Amino acid sequence: MGRRYEPLHQILKSLSEEKGYSLIYQKEQLVFPNLNSMRVGLANTKIMICFPQSFTHPEVTGGVETLTRRYLEGIGSGCVIFGKAPKELIDLSGYNPVVEIDTSNPASQISQMLGDIESFDEKVNRNVKTLAKVGQWSQRINRIETAKRAMENCLRFYIDKSHSRILWTPP
Repeated sequence: MGRRYEPLHQILKSLSEEKGYSLIYQKEQLVFPNLNSMRVGLANTKIMICFPQSFTHPEVTGGVETLTRRYLEGIGSGCVIFGKAPKELIDLSGYNPVVEIDTSNPASQISQMLGDIESFDEKVNRNVKTLAKVGQWSQRINRIETAKRAMENCLRFYIDKSHSRILWTPP
């Protein structure tokens, strides 16, 4: 689903063939061609691999890293998110909800995770609860409005200062 990190993909492909793990990835068609198949697929997924494009294709992003909906879909579906958390997700959550990849030995890391997937239940439950608190549109709109007011106040201050007046209207 989505963009993949090719070096890790090749490792996981070999590991899944060797150990009999199920690795679902896009070949020629979409992994989940419709919303219902995506819901069922994610409900049955233990680990979802997510990387920001700044990690997989840094030459394209110019260093810009952002949260994509794939992280939120995985968290909302109760998956263990494995890969790299964008700072925006950490800021939104107040902690890192992602199991960060050990780039020196990801095959061993994934094997250990799958061998004891229940040990991640606490993290998964915390992630789902946190998403319910901070990921709803009502909370997001409040954050957008707060940011908008702050920007408007800065703009007012700047304009008034340029007219040799200082006027500050707190939010």
